[in-house]
Amino acid sequence: MMRRLVRGAALLLLLGLAGMSLALEEIRFVLAGVSIACLVEIGLALRARRGRTKAPSDRSRVSAVQVSCTEQDGVLTVAMIGEDQGRGGSSHVLLSRTLRCERQAVAPDDDRPYLELSDQRWSVRGGIQDAYLSPQLLRLTLDARGAEALGASQVCVTLHEGNDQRRLERALGRILRGVSFTSERTMPEDTADDPSSVTH
Repeated sequence: MMRRLVRGAALLLLLGLAGMSLALEEIRFVLAGVSIACLVEIGLALRARRGRTKAPSDRSRVSAVQVSCTEQDGVLTVAMIGEDQGRGGSSHVLLSRTLRCERQAVAPDDDRPYLELSDQRWSVRGGIQDAYLSPQLLRLTLDARGAEALGASQVCVTLHEGNDQRRLERALGRILRGVSFTSERTMPEDTADDPSSVTH
C-alpha cells in the first residue's frame, strides 16, 4: 500500500513538472521529474531489500559432512558437522553423555543424553523420545520438553558414505542408553548374525 502511494505521488509530481515544462518551455522540469521518479524507485527497491529478511536456517536438519566419535575425561561425544554457513559458522548436531564408572558418581542431571543444535543456546539434556539410525540418516524424535527447548519436534541428520556405521551405532547406543533406539545396518557382514535392524 505504501509503495503505491509513494509511486502515485511521484507520478503526480512528474505530471506537474511536465506541465510546467510545457508552459514555460523549459525541459529542465521534465528532467527533474524523471530524476525524482528514478530516485523514488531506487529508494523503494532498497527498502524492499532491507525488509526482506533472510529465512532462518533450520537447525533441526543437518547434512553431515563430518562425523566424529570421541571419548575424553569420561564424556562420550558424537559430533555431526554440517556445511559451512559463512558468518553463521557450521551447523552441527552434538550428542554427548557423561559415562558412569565404578569409582565416580554421576549427578542425576548429567546422567542423561545431551543434545545441542549448532549452539549451546539450543541444547537440552534429556528430551529425546526415540532414535533411528540407518546408513543414510539419524533421526531423533523429541518429547514435549525437548521440542520446547529446541523449537523442533525432530532432528534429522543426513549421513554420507564413508562413515563407520558400526562405531557410530556403538557410540549412539551408549549415549542414548534408556532411549528407544533402532539401528538398521545394511553392511554384508551383519546379515549373517543379525536381521536388518537392531533395537537397543
